[in-house]
Amino acid sequence: MNDSLHLAHAGLQSYTTVTYACGYLPGKRARSQVMAPSELIDDAAYAQLVANGFRRSGTFVYRSHCDACQACQSIRIPVADFVPSRSLGLTYVYLGYWIDGCQKMSYKSRFAPHELPTQGRWLINDPD
Repeated sequence: MNDSLHLAHAGLQSYTTVTYACGYLPGKRARSQVMAPSELIDDAAYAQLVANGFRRSGTFVYRSHCDACQACQSIRIPVADFVPSRSLGLTYVYLGYWIDGCQKMSYKSRFAPHELPTQGRWLINDPD
């Protein structure tokens, strides 16, 4: 996990949750890093957070921050390569997290091509 996240917005703070049972990998413990307060997360801050592996669920903006596991990876689809059922006006479609080999997440492999973060850059993942 990259703990050196520096946001332009000084009012945001990072909190780490207590551990909980991982919903994807049996027998593993998970933890999340949550940014707060969510009302201070404007479009520019949110774009920076997403670029650093965060996602939004309702008013919560978080990323996995597990002590002994780094399996969760952010995954997105370049919109130029995606044919949606209606125009969304987006640059990327963010699919949340991806864990290679996780049955619960296998449906995400149908979205191709897709990108995964690699050494600080989003790169096309070609499973073939």
